[in-house]
Amino acid sequence: MTVAELIQSPEQPKVYRMIVAWLGVLALMSIVVGALVSLFWASVVSLPEYRILTDGSAYVSERGLVEFVTADAWYVLCAVLVGPGIGYVAWRWFKPVGWPVALVAAAAGLLTGVICWWCGGLFGPGDLDFRLAAAQPGDLIPIALDLQARSALFVWPFAAVAPVLVISGF
Repeated sequence: MTVAELIQSPEQPKVYRMIVAWLGVLALMSIVVGALVSLFWASVVSLPEYRILTDGSAYVSERGLVEFVTADAWYVLCAVLVGPGIGYVAWRWFKPVGWPVALVAAAAGLLTGVICWWCGGLFGPGDLDFRLAAAQPGDLIPIALDLQARSALFVWPFAAVAPVLVISGF
């Protein structure tokens, strides 16, 4: 039974249970998509490396500093490309509910972004502190895959809400 059919049903308690079930399916889909996108994100990012010096200090080259920003840029690009798909699915499933579909799309987009960020860290090289502690002079230690600009996370809900706003205008 689709959400549109549920809204027209006279049985209200059943309607609410089914809508919650559909929200659960959307959440599960967002988790799976977030994990898959994080695999892509981890595979395309070239992580900057710390070079360990003989005195035990570490430095990053100028090019490495640019790569810090590049990892965040790839994350935002993933959000801009995948977020509208999440929003479109939310619109198709929940448009009979009315204006809350925008909140549903934003929440699904945010969940996808958080899962992408979290799984990306798992698929990356791991915790930097332990790897730095075990490093020897001359070693190149890549940074952990993480968001340097936390505000990049909020591109996901904006990208997911965009198709809802555009489609609902017509």
